[in-house]
Amino acid sequence: GPVPGLASTHGRPSQLTAVGDRVFFNAFNELWVSDGSGPGSVRLKSFAQPGLPEALTAAGGRLFLIANDGQGSELWTSDGTAAGTRALTQFAPATPFPAVTDSFDPWVFKVAGGLVYFIVNDVLHEDELWRSDGTTAGTFAVTDFDFHQPFGDDFGYGFFAVVGDRFLFQATDGFEIPALWVTTGTRDSTRPLADECPSCALPRVGGVGSGLVSTGIRLLFPAALPDNTHGGIWTSDGTARGTRQLDCGGTCGNLFSDPVAGSGGLYFNTTSRSGLDLWFTDGTTAGTHRLTAFPQGGSDAAQVRYSLPVRTPDGRFFFNVYNRDHSSRDLWISRGTPASSQLFLSATDLVLESSPHDLRPLGERLFFLACGPEIGLWETTGSAASTVSVWTEPSSYCDSTAAPYGLTAVGDTLFFLSREGSEHDQLWRTGPAGPVRLTDFAAGRSIVFRQPVVLGGRIYFEVHTDSPYQSEVWRSDGTAQGTVKAFEISGGRLEHMVAVGDELYLLVADSTQRIWRSDGTPAGTREILNAGSGFLEFFYEGDEILFARLGARVFFTALGSSDKPEIWETDGTAAGTHRVAELPERASPNKLQSWGLVAFQGALYFFAGQGNRAELWRSDGTQFGTFLLRAFEDPGFYRRERGLTPFGGALYFAASGGQEGEELWRTDGTPAGTVPVRDISPGAESSSPASFTVAAGRLYFAATEPVHGRELWESDGTATGTRLVQDIAPLASSSAPADLTVAGGRLYFAADDGLAGRELWALSLTGTGCQPSPAHLCLGDGRFQVEIAWQDFEGNAGAGTAVPLTGDTGYFWFFDPANVEAVVKVLDGQGLNGHQWVFYGALSNVEYTVTVIDTQTGLSRRYRNPSGVFASVGDTEGFGPRGAYSTAPAAAPRIPATAPRAERSAAAPAGSCQAGPERLCLNGGRFAVEVAWKDFQGNTGRGQAVPLSGDTGYFWFFDAANVELVTKALDGTALNGKFWFFYGALSNVEYRITVTDTTTGKTKTYTNPAGRFASVGDTAAF
Repeated sequence: GPVPGLASTHGRPSQLTAVGDRVFFNAFNELWVSDGSGPGSVRLKSFAQPGLPEALTAAGGRLFLIANDGQGSELWTSDGTAAGTRALTQFAPATPFPAVTDSFDPWVFKVAGGLVYFIVNDVLHEDELWRSDGTTAGTFAVTDFDFHQPFGDDFGYGFFAVVGDRFLFQATDGFEIPALWVTTGTRDSTRPLADECPSCALPRVGGVGSGLVSTGIRLLFPAALPDNTHGGIWTSDGTARGTRQLDCGGTCGNLFSDPVAGSGGLYFNTTSRSGLDLWFTDGTTAGTHRLTAFPQGGSDAAQVRYSLPVRTPDGRFFFNVYNRDHSSRDLWISRGTPASSQLFLSATDLVLESSPHDLRPLGERLFFLACGPEIGLWETTGSAASTVSVWTEPSSYCDSTAAPYGLTAVGDTLFFLSREGSEHDQLWRTGPAGPVRLTDFAAGRSIVFRQPVVLGGRIYFEVHTDSPYQSEVWRSDGTAQGTVKAFEISGGRLEHMVAVGDELYLLVADSTQRIWRSDGTPAGTREILNAGSGFLEFFYEGDEILFARLGARVFFTALGSSDKPEIWETDGTAAGTHRVAELPERASPNKLQSWGLVAFQGALYFFAGQGNRAELWRSDGTQFGTFLLRAFEDPGFYRRERGLTPFGGALYFAASGGQEGEELWRTDGTPAGTVPVRDISPGAESSSPASFTVAAGRLYFAATEPVHGRELWESDGTATGTRLVQDIAPLASSSAPADLTVAGGRLYFAADDGLAGRELWALSLTGTGCQPSPAHLCLGDGRFQVEIAWQDFEGNAGAGTAVPLTGDTGYFWFFDPANVEAVVKVLDGQGLNGHQWVFYGALSNVEYTVTVIDTQTGLSRRYRNPSGVFASVGDTEGFGPRGAYSTAPAAAPRIPATAPRAERSAAAPAGSCQAGPERLCLNGGRFAVEVAWKDFQGNTGRGQAVPLSGDTGYFWFFDAANVELVTKALDGTALNGKFWFFYGALSNVEYRITVTDTTTGKTKTYTNPAGRFASVGDTAAF
């Protein structure tokens, strides 16, 4: 959770640097230290220059940094106290070049042997290498080159490295060619590496390519001897005798790139005889291997390039291998030897997300485009079963040339464009028997890539003919016979077309710009405005010129010769088209712009501005009735999805008033009524509301908040009614909802929950609270929605099936209804600590994720169980007074199986289990299970048994509605000759489980100490 007491930092903490058990960080221009608590969080120093301090570095148990206290940049150190935060350098004023005292390079700030090394120009000398041990006396230059560029033009980018306690760098004094130097922090130890061994054949030429790369114990760098012989890749342990050319049989070239330090060596890319390949070296000839050898010839499918490798915690490396045209890539794995390098997952097998986009409602249905193993057009009514393919083609990418685009809904028909089965884009529509092609344009005539326009139950779209060039407007009623040319554009090129009421307005361009008006027929199509030789520039938003109808008149905005926005009106005739208002002269000489023209409640609203200034204006279509409502900072380029959305008697939009970032605003058409709704991301940060959509009496949008990232929000127009709908990705930074679209009583959008990738989501607009379903539980009196996603050891994945037990508890099965896998409980603990509590216990060790959603606040918590772990979790701070306590996952501890007592033979003869109030009979009545408990006050009792299936049952201790322990017995003899016993706890009191095999008379006991949540899987129980 957030550290209390740090709100006064007034800035985003950055450069967090651990020194011992404390963390230092920069907040705006202040240095802070914290031990993780409010009282232990202290401001140490405020500096003069915003953005500093920088280069925070831990060395020798202290913090080092570069900071400016008003006299130029200096080296500072801190021991975590205000008194111990002090400057270590005090360079002379640099008259007449004061900027010289700021010539630290924060990229060259490295630690070796408890010392910090850095490059600085101290005014008296040129750039030199310095070191510091945290004392003034121990802060001094270790070089004295007296040369203006001893480290080259771009020092700090790969030409400095640490090997053990040695600091190595490339430098020259201006007389000798660049060489590899070494120091241990004294002036006497600072010398060219070759000076340590004059008889050694060491490179004198400075590095190229990626410079010096270190694993901490070895160095890798490209170089050559002074006579340019033995050019190639060299390795060093930091000493002269340990520096030698890497012998790879002459096959690994003389340059390398993208080095990655691995356990005991380096992975790197280099050009070899087979092309660009991946290599590994531990610095020895025997330990240098080429891991890939991809062919270079002929086939476009030949794999020739790959990306930067990524190391896993168990020492393996994953890397991508691309084919020649980069249209696909495969995932490879390696342990650092040629034999271990192999294909892990083919691109054709890897589908991470469908990336839904272009959502279009059509009655109760939603159509959308999606990618994956197939790209194409899909439809849904809001369930997985109803989501079916309308039109697809095999493809790994979303940019297939035959993919549909330009989705447009009219009545009960969806139109789209595609070049499937043709060399040119054609018009298609959906139909009962599948998609139907409506056009068959040959070479020389093509549909322009633009969204079709709907007018009078038909769509209108633009078609070009090549010879002679001609712009044509076509229309379609959904039949091949009704798909015909509507009219031609004479004397110019059609630039834009929009529908306003029952008319089309078109922008035509040749040597000037002209506006046409049309009712869709040749006779009803005419020019109404020709800018002629006068200057007139029209404003666009996306692909549309902006028009708005107000009563019997249509208005649009333009930029006149005085670079001021103008408001024009038309009645559809040339005589009735004229300017009605001009914005007043502004102070800025920059060209003004206008956007967001909306007609609302008898007035026009629009933005105008230049530079970083945006002004919201209102107009009744006259000069006198045109006035400024409020000035803002420019809301950016995403104007269409961020502003001027009618809702509840006001217009809503995203803007910044200056003190806060870009937030949600509204206007009622008066200056006093133009106000912010809520500062969702407090302070100067922006929530950047976007994708405004009105549905079911709410305004829905995407917004960013510091703790939960970019998620789905809603508003009723008040600050208190503006809230998070759901934290869809509580463990990821954001789900980034987009394309909000309403269809059939649902709000659809694309989002990424961090589990399934970017997929289609639906929010019911008719239900309230949690609605029980086979996919989730409703716990805590229906307030909390709980769902589980699982993945087995073979990589198969799915959603758990929910079974409620009580109002607070339920379980999920994954593979078989009789096989309980995980049990979840949500309790109201507000009377004790102000939080809602979440518990879960596992009878399964496959990988799964438990997601708990508070339907009152929309906040979520997510708990992950890694593969191979039996986890029980008791999160007593899961949901606090303000919602989810944090976005961090609760611990799923790796709990070892409780050591059972030794097996013993009971005196009683073999027989069948007799079920009772305190005894479960599992696995066909063979195993009897009983529980004895003791609470934290020392009270004791017996667990009350409730069977669930032939293999599973649970116990309650204190209240029949409060499940405490779930047990399961399975027959695993076909796999390992044993019967298996599992239990998962929703309680942390002390208890003892006794399991008796009534066939053999043998028993086992499992004991849980007080204070522990345990889940156990004993696959050798009997």
